[in-house]
Amino acid sequence: MTRSPAQLALALALTTAACAGKTTPPRMVPDDDEIYGVAEMTRDAKLLEAQAETPWVKQWLAEAKNLPTIAPRTLYLSEDRQQCTTEANYRALSPESQSKLSERIADETFYYNTYYGHGLAYLRAFEVLAQVGTRFKEGPPKKVLDFGYGSIGQLRQLAGLGSTAVGVDISEVLSAMYSWPEDTGEIRGTLPGRLAIYGGQYPADLELKAKVGGEYDLVISKNVLKRGYIHPAEKVDPRKLVQLGVDDATFLATIREALVPGGHFLIYNICPKPAPPGEPYIPWADGHSPWTQEEWERAGFKVLAIDVVDDDKMRAMGRVLKWEGVDTDYFAHYTLVMRPE
Repeated sequence: MTRSPAQLALALALTTAACAGKTTPPRMVPDDDEIYGVAEMTRDAKLLEAQAETPWVKQWLAEAKNLPTIAPRTLYLSEDRQQCTTEANYRALSPESQSKLSERIADETFYYNTYYGHGLAYLRAFEVLAQVGTRFKEGPPKKVLDFGYGSIGQLRQLAGLGSTAVGVDISEVLSAMYSWPEDTGEIRGTLPGRLAIYGGQYPADLELKAKVGGEYDLVISKNVLKRGYIHPAEKVDPRKLVQLGVDDATFLATIREALVPGGHFLIYNICPKPAPPGEPYIPWADGHSPWTQEEWERAGFKVLAIDVVDDDKMRAMGRVLKWEGVDTDYFAHYTLVMRPE
């Protein structure tokens, strides 16, 4: 079973101890011990094709069969999961720094699922882009930036359609996982494309901002830019929020500058039910746009859609992906804006 959106938000569970007598390091696991790699993604992508109305989105799903199989990788992880590094970098650390990290095995299941879910759940986001957007009805984006990409599959599949796909995320786990030479560069699928992965706080880190660059015809963010994460309605532990590192005006100006004229910015969020009265506030349950229409327009965007409900079609996708409770417990909103021509 693949993970439900609520599990993605709360998930972040690791195997903490090896069995008695076990000599190999424990696996990094997304949610449970179920194997879910290329074969399973290819199977589910085929099942999801009936829900894709746009030819290039169908082709994007079909690219799952071209994803490479991945041999297990050794990573070193801190108990709070805030620090992660490769074996080579671990060997160069001081004994004191090494003592704070534990050896873990990341296999193909973790490579494609991580803690945040695999890329097939981008289906609805890409269909919204094709149906509501003004420049993606005939083909995929030529150059796309995925803000908070979470896992690599959706980007590899886009690159397999000839796109230049770029992912940026603050997670050290992702930076360590996708640091092998074969993870980026030229990607050969149905068409040759390119893939780049960057780690750090974008756009607050100016060096990272320069590396990410611009000339994108699409910036997309899924399950990251939620109103509850950016502007929570109640006081909440900052560790449960998304810290942009810059003020709202700077962030929106950066995204606008990164887009070509006519380029689109899509926010697609899947959320659990809000907490009932008297229960602790759940920031990730508020998936509305962090910014009002007036704020979008003040930042120089044209609003094509804001806080549109996509529950029914998201749930149809979730049923194929076996998200537990998807028909009653989960909701979807999207906001789509563009930089005017």
